[in-house]
Amino acid sequence: MNKYLKDILKVAIFLGLGIFLVWWSVKDLSAADWEEMKAAFKEANYFWIFLSILLTMCSHFSRALRWRMMLQAAGDNNPSIANTTSAVMVNYLANLALPRLGEVMRCGVMRRYEGIPLSESVGTLITERIIDVLFLLAFTVIVFVWQFERVGLFLQENLGTALGAKIENLTSGSALIYLVIAALIGLGIAFWLFQKFKETALFQRILETLKGLWKGVSSVKNVSNLPLFLFHTFFIWIMYVCMTYVCIFAMEATAHIGIGGALAVFVCGGYAILFTQGGIGAYQLIVQAVLILYGVKSNLALAFGWLVWSSQTILVLVGGVLALVVLSLLNRSDVEKHTHN
Repeated sequence: MNKYLKDILKVAIFLGLGIFLVWWSVKDLSAADWEEMKAAFKEANYFWIFLSILLTMCSHFSRALRWRMMLQAAGDNNPSIANTTSAVMVNYLANLALPRLGEVMRCGVMRRYEGIPLSESVGTLITERIIDVLFLLAFTVIVFVWQFERVGLFLQENLGTALGAKIENLTSGSALIYLVIAALIGLGIAFWLFQKFKETALFQRILETLKGLWKGVSSVKNVSNLPLFLFHTFFIWIMYVCMTYVCIFAMEATAHIGIGGALAVFVCGGYAILFTQGGIGAYQLIVQAVLILYGVKSNLALAFGWLVWSSQTILVLVGGVLALVVLSLLNRSDVEKHTHN
């Protein structure tokens, strides 16, 4: 299948899923519900939304500074703060179009404007994603334990049984045998390929690429200032939580849920963004379901989800476009030099 056709199909599938979820979330709203949602948007205190955007910008800038430290540790690299910050914003912008496209473009920006090998920058992003997943899982555990009476019981009742059945099937005797056989076959094929092609130029090129990836992945242990790296790592996620927390005060209907409820919204909303294109549709539905557990009326809970999602999406759109402009203006003289290295 043509590469461009595949890309178009991916966009269409994810965007189609998002549009379906948007329709699903509003299909049962009555005229009175719509009016109440409109009133909620009109009466919202947008000071808290602007503060949330400011906190998000702080987290993005911190992520860019942390990534710069990793790139410096991965090799003989010294990218500018402007370029790394712009690349991070381009990352978020591109992910609105196609999931994981942003990571590709972020590394491409560093290759084009800073001459950093793709393998090294990709390796740093692998480490970054591992850190992100670990933090999201940690916050998930915190929410499950701290808010067990609401969110924990809800997840246990709705997901626990299904997940338990899946795990039981995977760990059954026959399934384990098949997994072991498949692993052994895979190892055998890998060993045969290694013996057959280890002296070829292609294999050496792959080996060099893997070495570059490992330099990026292992860059954490070589960062020049580990305490600062850890500060950025925690600061990024604290800002993520705070940007959700301050938003609850934008609407009277959600102001009572407290830090525990805001953390539950943050965690569940984070999974929605992971599994759909930019979180469109899914974010609003999941946030609505969580807020209902805290006694928020269904249509007002949906309005809150739209309010938060819209503000963050506008930030990504504006910030991403500005980043593209900044990159082109700041690097005019260096583009040709790096693209021919």
